[in-house]
Amino acid sequence: MKLIYLTAKKYPGSTADHNYILNLARAFFKEFGQNFSFVACNTNLQDLHDIPLVNVLIPNLLKRTFVFFFWIPWYWFNNIHKDLDTGKRVIFFSNDLNLLSILIFWKRLLNLPIIIVADWHYWSGSWKDIFVFKNSNYSVVTSDKLKRAISHVSPLSNIQTIYGGVSLEQYEAVDNLKQVRLQLGLPLHKFLIGYIGLFRSLGIDKGISMMIDSLEYLDPDNIMVFVGGKNNEIDNYKKYAETKQLTDRCIFIPLQIFEKVVLYEKVMDILVIPYPDHPHFRDIGFPMKIYEYMAANVPIVYTQLGLVEEIVADCAYGIKPDNPLELAKIISFIKLNPDDVKKKKLLAFEKVKKLSWADKAKSIIAVFK
Repeated sequence: MKLIYLTAKKYPGSTADHNYILNLARAFFKEFGQNFSFVACNTNLQDLHDIPLVNVLIPNLLKRTFVFFFWIPWYWFNNIHKDLDTGKRVIFFSNDLNLLSILIFWKRLLNLPIIIVADWHYWSGSWKDIFVFKNSNYSVVTSDKLKRAISHVSPLSNIQTIYGGVSLEQYEAVDNLKQVRLQLGLPLHKFLIGYIGLFRSLGIDKGISMMIDSLEYLDPDNIMVFVGGKNNEIDNYKKYAETKQLTDRCIFIPLQIFEKVVLYEKVMDILVIPYPDHPHFRDIGFPMKIYEYMAANVPIVYTQLGLVEEIVADCAYGIKPDNPLELAKIISFIKLNPDDVKKKKLLAFEKVKKLSWADKAKSIIAVFK
């Protein structure tokens, strides 16, 4: 069996999708060895030296989708179809709708004997979504709620919910948290309430303003730390905090490489997923960040929108969305109830031990093997 992870990404890259794809690709490589190939664009071999890279060179003036339309049949006839002579099954895996659409087109036109696995992170209900879903051999999704949203299109399709995605060893390697706080320039003797991730999604505030508002109900030793904003976003939220006279209790930090993200997550006293009650976050936007929060071994607060509760309903603290007072109350509860916090942290950490990238890769492989 040969697995080809098809992307149109350029590496290195700092987006959540870049990290997701690369970590999962590395886990696939451990399972398949040289029967695995990772397709990326305009990427130097030294930047991805630890996995078998197939680099697609795309001039700046050309669209990636246009180039891939011609590259896929070329790649098939020059590199892949010979594997059929050895009896290997050939699987293409991707979460890129454009590439999956092209792959399906050529499979149908040339009657290619390949298996297509679509990795779904969201569902818009567009014609392209429906086309890809109906013409993929298998689909994997990040949550049961997303699975239910997609399944009605074709109830007999093979679709599986696969949880997980974290490099636990990176978190376990971090010790001496006081020293790490100093290294990051964070206050030693304050209670740090963290949010780590993009500040906005699809132009929507992901709950940063609600977290700032909650400071009005908390003692001055509580400090909010927001990591992952763009410069203009940071400026806007600083101005918002200034209108509330809370500037000195908010720390804003721009996007960081993942190694630094791990450090920021580990040194927080609480980590928050504050998503608002919006269809994107309520129905499809499963926060992969939750696995990192669990690995950080820190108490977690999340807004109860259904998606994340599939994983942490029993090991984190849920609050109503868009409610700064309730957030403040649960933060105060966490500070006053160390025994309850210890139990939830332990349960979350034990659960995430079975949700690594390796576990996710093996579960995906089991769908089509």
